[in-house]
Amino acid sequence: MITRRVLGALMVLATVLASPIAMREADGAPRPNPASIDLVAQTPLATPGSEFVVQLRLPGVPNDGSITLSIHQRVRSRSELDASITGDGLRGRMVTTVTPLATLPEAADGTRRFTISLNPATGGVPLTASGVYPLEISAKDVAGTEVTTLVTHMIVPPEDDATPLRVAVVAHLGAPPSLNPDGTTAAVDTRDLDAASGLVAALRSVDNTVVSLAVTPQTIENLASMGEPAANLLTGLKDAAAGRPVLQQPYVNISLDALVAADLPYELLRQIERGDAVLTDTFGKPPTKTTWLAGPDLGADGLSALPGLGARHAVVNAAQVAPLPDSLANLSAAQPFLLAPPESDESVKVVPSIVDAMALDPVVIDRLEGPGSPALVANRVLTELAVLWFEQPGVERGAVLPLNATISPDAVRAILTGLDAGGVFSAVSLDDLFDTVAPLQDARRKPLARSLTPTSLNRIAPAEASEIRADRSIVRTFGDLVGVTSPLANSSDRQFLLATSADLTRLARQEAAASVITIIDDIEAGITGPERFVLTLTDRKGTIPLTLRNDSGIPLNVVVQLRSPKLSFPEGTAIPITLEEGSTRIDIPVEARVSGAFPLNIEVTSPDGQRQLVVSRYTIRSTAVAGAGIVLSIGAGLFLIIWWAQHWRRTRRSGRLIATPHPPSRPANPSTTAGQ
Repeated sequence: MITRRVLGALMVLATVLASPIAMREADGAPRPNPASIDLVAQTPLATPGSEFVVQLRLPGVPNDGSITLSIHQRVRSRSELDASITGDGLRGRMVTTVTPLATLPEAADGTRRFTISLNPATGGVPLTASGVYPLEISAKDVAGTEVTTLVTHMIVPPEDDATPLRVAVVAHLGAPPSLNPDGTTAAVDTRDLDAASGLVAALRSVDNTVVSLAVTPQTIENLASMGEPAANLLTGLKDAAAGRPVLQQPYVNISLDALVAADLPYELLRQIERGDAVLTDTFGKPPTKTTWLAGPDLGADGLSALPGLGARHAVVNAAQVAPLPDSLANLSAAQPFLLAPPESDESVKVVPSIVDAMALDPVVIDRLEGPGSPALVANRVLTELAVLWFEQPGVERGAVLPLNATISPDAVRAILTGLDAGGVFSAVSLDDLFDTVAPLQDARRKPLARSLTPTSLNRIAPAEASEIRADRSIVRTFGDLVGVTSPLANSSDRQFLLATSADLTRLARQEAAASVITIIDDIEAGITGPERFVLTLTDRKGTIPLTLRNDSGIPLNVVVQLRSPKLSFPEGTAIPITLEEGSTRIDIPVEARVSGAFPLNIEVTSPDGQRQLVVSRYTIRSTAVAGAGIVLSIGAGLFLIIWWAQHWRRTRRSGRLIATPHPPSRPANPSTTAGQ
């Protein structure tokens, strides 16, 4: 009986647990969303006498709850600032205000606006001392229990005209090249296109803040070859660059050291030349060349090449240079220093170069790439920069702030707006940064030099470098063949520059170069001519017909080279000509020096003679007698005639001088004799 009751109870329990309601409760579906505080916007500077506004979204916070705003005493160092971000180590509360959410309804966009008066005359908060003050925001339910918290910061600028922190914002826009299966350049990915559009829109929305643009020229040309929305992006980019400096960039991202070490100076030159041409054509002004944005592998080779490129300054990552000396270790490296090559041997004294540099602040970069809403990211970046200034408010210092398309456009807007607010900040160009910020000095009051740290280079192997040089020779020859203004010459040069891209693997670089050579070979194969030809000359002077066919689809510049041991060429042995599409007949004037049969070798080459396109071998039969032969023949005939005439005369004269023989005399008549 007991067993039956137990079994029945278990069956009822199983039925209840199997019901949809019980299953949803077990799965946790009806659990409330966790509460959070999202910072949507805040006033960039907390200027005494004004109002400080914080705009929040409060998902999951109960509407019958409240928001507590607590201003804590200012932080005294970057380490205190770091701790305060997570709510640790906050110093004493200066002011605390509590606002019930019921008294502050949501706006149409779901935000709530909280205002703190900083005017002591009207009962506001008396923040008279400049500095960075943590603002702790706590959300509590109706019972007063804290459900979530967030710490942002208020930047109180100095009241006097102190020297601000110079901040050079560098906005980088560019996508690494990608290749189609045949090695040709692929279009910019849609996601990269959308991200770039967001960055450009943010730059345009705050167009009064100085920003230096670092735009990859290859990306510009790639966008120009695409349709919408790439065209809109290019238009917006040109608008964003108006009145702002555009930095010199190689055509694609390169390893400066790898090109120098591989002895490829022409490739480096072409990267810079084409990059300059694209940027000048796009923005209507030449790029600024004085500051080089260093790649991660800058070393002795690249450093030595910078002055030749016109660069007097460089921007490097903090990890690329030796640490600051102990005398400066407690400060941030917010001043320029001389760059020195890596120390390969501690016993060897490293000689600094003439290039000075600014190092990116790693903590600022971490804040820029950190979590949080766009407004919170912007606040933490600006706060970190402000603490840099408060380290040494009387010294001219600065920082480089890199922005790219991975950062939220709203964060970019907030950062640029904060820098433009003045106070402790002054947005400047890179050139102005190096010209106005005091350089770091060592203990002897001399400019401080910091050595580059050795890095593992993405080297270009000697065999690959040889292939690049050989293929570049073909590309240059092709430019002469089709004409330097031809779109084909332009596209082949553009595509071949990918052969030294630092963003591609060696295999991808080889595929990019091979695609160019394949196009060139196909075009050159369109030129044909007779392999062999037999021609008879019946006169000493004449013309030899040569018919060439051009099936490449475009006009081509060639040179007809002539060689023969028995022919002379009145118009020279090299005849330049442009082959139009279809057949072209060339009549070559010649002059035979002798009669007989002899060869004529005809080669059709590129204008520089480096590429042989057609080889023809003519056999010339000359039946005409040359002028010298006629003269000799006439002279020999006259000689024979004169000789024969003289010989005939001498023969007759000799015959008259010899006595003619007479017959024997008849004997005397006997009778006559006897009668006598």
